[in-house]
Amino acid sequence: MPVPPVAIARRRIVAKFFAADAVRPEDAIIFEPRRFLQERVFERFLDAGIVKRAGNGKYWIDVPAYGAYRRSLRKRALMGVGIALGAGAAILAIGN
Repeated sequence: MPVPPVAIARRRIVAKFFAADAVRPEDAIIFEPRRFLQERVFERFLDAGIVKRAGNGKYWIDVPAYGAYRRSLRKRALMGVGIALGAGAAILAIGN
């Protein structure tokens, strides 16, 4: 199953911050998105408070906020699977 480009952009952005240990304001790094999609994901992270500005064009990742974001992604994915399973069961029940 192919990985969606947005997921790849998310992973690359997060990996850059963790590789630089930019998890505190004092360890902030300069981050410049390389592609349009990375720029959009980065802006979403800023809006959501996952990536924060430290000043002077530097940014850091808020690990607890990122953890909450990951949990919400997982929850939405599981809800989608649950809905699909429920719909499948309903179709099977109606068909019998």
